[in-house]
Amino acid sequence: MLPHESTANYRRRLLPAAAFALMIAGSALLGHALWQTLRLERAQHRDLGELASLDLTTTPATGALGALGQPQRPPPIPGELLGRLTIPARDVSASIREGVGDEVLDVASGHLPGTALPGERGNAAIAAHRDTLFSGLRSATEGDLVHVDTPAGRTTYRITALSIVEPRDLSILNPTDVPTLTLITCYPFTFVGPAPRRFIAHATLVERSSATPG
Repeated sequence: MLPHESTANYRRRLLPAAAFALMIAGSALLGHALWQTLRLERAQHRDLGELASLDLTTTPATGALGALGQPQRPPPIPGELLGRLTIPARDVSASIREGVGDEVLDVASGHLPGTALPGERGNAAIAAHRDTLFSGLRSATEGDLVHVDTPAGRTTYRITALSIVEPRDLSILNPTDVPTLTLITCYPFTFVGPAPRRFIAHATLVERSSATPG
């Protein structure tokens, strides 16, 4: 404030500058959100195109047979494209890549390293952001079918339970004796900023089909 300037005059002079600064900040945030959305859409289009071009008459698995009589494949490398997850009833469709770092979750859903791969015996965990690819989970209900398509074929799960847990609760990742799927996203869905809890959809195997010619 200048010497002898009244408080009222100072506020009148400051308000336009503050409003302009807020407008610039809002435009920058909107532009960033738009860029992130376009980046996600391009990445999904690219991933689904790559999956469609794969030869579904064969499986990438190699090596000895696993406990379910399927070939065991080498562990996926970070960022590797693994397949596609869909929940038709909730309009959820997301490519799956290996890893849960920002570089993966900004453009796809992420398979949690160290958990089983979809279709294998054990607990396969997949995470995605609540405001993009997993936004449809907010309306998920028990009984919803979850399809995971990979070059080896389709694995279908049914959601059997929904829960909300603390981020430090790792019991959701406990191994299982049968093929199960754990979907993870942040909660509450409408929370502004980093959400404090996690929304979990637990699903169990319904059926598995191998890839066929054509």
